[in-house]
Amino acid sequence: MKLLLLILAGGGWLQAHACDCFAPLSEGGMRDAKQIYVFRLAAVERLRTPGTNMETHTVRGKIAVSIGLRGEAPPTIVLYSTGWCCGTRMRVGNYYAAFIGERGPRSVGKHNLLYLGDDQRASEAATAHVQALLQQGTALPRGLLEASMERIDASPPPPPPPPGYRPPREASTK
Repeated sequence: MKLLLLILAGGGWLQAHACDCFAPLSEGGMRDAKQIYVFRLAAVERLRTPGTNMETHTVRGKIAVSIGLRGEAPPTIVLYSTGWCCGTRMRVGNYYAAFIGERGPRSVGKHNLLYLGDDQRASEAATAHVQALLQQGTALPRGLLEASMERIDASPPPPPPPPGYRPPREASTK
C-alpha cells in the first residue's frame, strides 16, 4: 500500500513538473502583439507527436480569417497542442483572436489566444472590445479573459476525493 502511494505521489510530482507552460494571455500581451487576427476554426487534423508518452497531440487547424487587426497577412493554418499538460482546447466553428508576439511558428495556445464566441454575432461584439483595447486603451469587459481561459484550457479537472473522504468541519465561533 505504501509503495502504491509513493508511486502515485511521485507520478503527480512528475506530471506537475514535466511541463513549463506559458503565462496566460493578458491585456498587456494583447497590446504588445506584433500580429493580431480574428479567425474561425474551420477544420482540425490531429498530428502524431513522436517521443511522448502523455496524451498530448499537436493539432493543425485550418482557419478562416475574419479580420486582420495588425501585422502581416494572417496564416491559413495554426498549430496548437492538446493534452493534460498546458494543452489548448479549440472547437471547429468557434471564433478566436490570435495575438502573436514575434514572427515565426504559427502556434497558438492559452498564452496568445482569446475565445470570442461560437457564432458571428458574439465574435463581432468581442472583437469590438479588442479593437477598443488596442485603439483607445479601453479595458476589456470584466471576466472576458477569465471566461476565455475556461473555454480554451484543456487541463484536466481536479481528481475526485478518495472514497470515504469527509471535508473538515468549520470551527464554531460561538
